[in-house]
Amino acid sequence: LDLYSLPGDRAAEIANLSRCALIQGKGFNPIFGRIFSTMVPRATAQPNRFSFPYNGKMSSIAPPEELVKGYNDARPDFYFGNKTAVLSIAKYSLDNNIPLHKAKCVASISEPLYDSDREIMKKAYGEDCVFDIYGCAETGNFAVDSPKTPGKHTVWNDTHVVNLYRGGEKVGEGDVYRGQLMLTSLVHRGFPLVNYIVGDTVELTIENGVPYITKILGRTNDVIKNLDGSSFQWMHINRIMFDYPDITQFRVIQKTYSDLLFVLAAAGMPQSRRIEIEEGIRKKAEGFFGTDMNTTGKNITFEWCDRIPPDPNGKIRILVSEVK
Repeated sequence: LDLYSLPGDRAAEIANLSRCALIQGKGFNPIFGRIFSTMVPRATAQPNRFSFPYNGKMSSIAPPEELVKGYNDARPDFYFGNKTAVLSIAKYSLDNNIPLHKAKCVASISEPLYDSDREIMKKAYGEDCVFDIYGCAETGNFAVDSPKTPGKHTVWNDTHVVNLYRGGEKVGEGDVYRGQLMLTSLVHRGFPLVNYIVGDTVELTIENGVPYITKILGRTNDVIKNLDGSSFQWMHINRIMFDYPDITQFRVIQKTYSDLLFVLAAAGMPQSRRIEIEEGIRKKAEGFFGTDMNTTGKNITFEWCDRIPPDPNGKIRILVSEVK
């Protein structure tokens, strides 16, 4: 999908991006601050060493050793990139004992940022600099959280209007609602989108009349299909992987209605621990899916690796169904 974009549209996106760093209160200067990004998957993207202020860019699918070198050479005040690249730099630096430059602000964009991801990033980049920016290619970034309130995304209500499709459904106590995110940009004039269904399932919490995005539960089309016609959404499948912080990456591939392949990344993990994790996942999966292969039951197999490489778009799709 290609959308027509005016120069003012891009200017609004850059302004919101700078605002994401400014509200963190870490002293980032949008005029003179050095910026480094890994958002573009093109292999030809290279650091721009001659811009002022410094605005370096690298391919998000570059090898991790090159990303680490590019980041340290850039010495950014503000670094942002899709989560896969930000996490790849963090993991490679920790695994190889390479100190990272201490940026004022480090932001993950365009993929869900889980608690286990944050912990790895904090170890590599610093305790109080990592935060999440929520956005999409069609409308730019529109919400941001902070290290002090991880997961609670402040919405840019002066540039975007967020709602839930058909109001969503009320969950738990208080003003908390879950549903498909629906978005209107107030600043994109080249190709205006009104009540655009982004394709994500989220939870909105209303505080004093102000909406906050408090949970990003994943893509609405990421589902596991069952023989009886029902399906499980990603927010349900993700619970199976709780309690395994030593798994650095994972991907679930549905091969058939009753066969799931769990691809797990954990460099140097002892075989005994792998067996323990496999038994734990199978037990949790059985309790979740049941045992009836004619309805929702699943056979679970495993594939282990040191690292799951990014997809061509620079991200890692965690749930993949090959069932049509």
